[in-house]
Amino acid sequence: MFLWNTSFDDQTADAVMYLPNQPLAGQFWSLIGAPKHGVSIAGGAHGDYLTSGTSTDCHQGTCNLVRPLSVDFTTTFLTKYLPPGGLTGIAGLVPDSLIVRPQDLPPPPNHGFYAGGFLGGLASSKRTASQPDSTKQPCFEQVFWQTSSSQGSTYLIPS
Repeated sequence: MFLWNTSFDDQTADAVMYLPNQPLAGQFWSLIGAPKHGVSIAGGAHGDYLTSGTSTDCHQGTCNLVRPLSVDFTTTFLTKYLPPGGLTGIAGLVPDSLIVRPQDLPPPPNHGFYAGGFLGGLASSKRTASQPDSTKQPCFEQVFWQTSSSQGSTYLIPS
């Protein structure tokens, strides 16, 4: 699972995750075996992953969804590949894209609490298959994946 932003992380010479217009053929991306997942956050900055004031060189980006989406993608990744004990079938609810919107999950038994209540970043985004207009949507995420059964990419745009 890789998370990077388009403001600083993708321009670091030693950490090129993908090549423009060839997202699945990039230097690091092509060296990692499947399954692998990546999220490129437009409008994000490296400092958005950190708590404010915890670093001396902490740039903040324009996308306020970096932290919640980072948590949500980490949660869905772990659920897919390291499902919690006793919850049979939960890994099957997570698609290869890792995009799980809580409103798309089945209701919890007996109206009880369930982990989907934590997926606020994904809940506030909608999926689209077309390239977003960066002049109108400065904060969007491109999601990449390659598993033993599928590979692809899609975009998430905040609602």
